[in-house]
Amino acid sequence: MATSQHTMPMIIDRLDAPGTARALERVPFDSAEHKEDFIQQLIYQVPNVLPVREIEPAFGSLVSVCTELRTQAGSVDNLYITETGNLAIAECKLWRNPEARRQVVAQVIDYAQAMARWSYAELEDAIRARSN
Repeated sequence: MATSQHTMPMIIDRLDAPGTARALERVPFDSAEHKEDFIQQLIYQVPNVLPVREIEPAFGSLVSVCTELRTQAGSVDNLYITETGNLAIAECKLWRNPEARRQVVAQVIDYAQAMARWSYAELEDAIRARSN
């Protein structure tokens, strides 16, 4: 498998309309265009951008439930339900965020532990309080 890219990445808005392709442009580090909340809303609105089947086929497709679900450990960025009825949590971090590796894993574990203590009614109440 190649490890380098030799072409310009392109965005193609519509295959049936000529001239709708444009070059993907680099976003500066200090750009307000792509922040963690942008990613959070993107994966809420279009959860299939997450390659969950490639990570764990048992997850199947995700259905968005809510964002910013409040727990005793903090707010879960994105909560999903799987095809089999299991819950999945996504925590959004930019790659340049120094927390992006070890701390985010601990953060998600803390959220899962807090949610595991809830009854179904408590989970339902928390989701209703935050439903998008």
